[in-house]
Amino acid sequence: MAGGLPKQRDSVGASDSRDVASRWRRGAAVRADALSPLTDAMFELAGVTVGSRVLDVGAGTGDQTVLAAHRVGPSGAVLATDVSASMLQVARDAVREAGLGNVQTRTLAAEQMSELEARSFDAAIARFSLQFVGDVGRALAGVRRALKPGGRFAAVVFSAVEKNPSARRHRRSPVAWPVGRSLNRGPVSGHSTIR
Repeated sequence: MAGGLPKQRDSVGASDSRDVASRWRRGAAVRADALSPLTDAMFELAGVTVGSRVLDVGAGTGDQTVLAAHRVGPSGAVLATDVSASMLQVARDAVREAGLGNVQTRTLAAEQMSELEARSFDAAIARFSLQFVGDVGRALAGVRRALKPGGRFAAVVFSAVEKNPSARRHRRSPVAWPVGRSLNRGPVSGHSTIR
């Protein structure tokens, strides 16, 4: 609290994150390098290809949004959603700096994905956001509804080392591991799946 007043809040009730978003944006290049293998695996599992229409759940400052937009090219599109309007403003700035015209943003909590048009996305991604969602089941039901038949969803989430055999071998912590699932047809890889 500054001056005895609580921080301002985004329209959907999330703490005002302008400072956090700004600091996060400054670290984008380092994160991009470190997270490249995970992000690429997430894109592969979700089937993000040229011409795809992609839903980015919990996009934050848009690091993966920009990468997805490059991957789908001008014939594709990405909708970046996040509960924080401040974080999405940083994402919009990154999209503009990258010269991309195929990205839209929408302030929307993960649990509100059912508000999106049904069967309108080829793929959905979530990088480091699902672990912060209060009602993951509701969020995933909304993602499933938004995906076209055969559409795929993949996420990267943090977890405990003991839950990831690969991480135990490499002694990494915190653990991030891509999770892929066709919400219409079950697992799409040998990785852990969303239940």
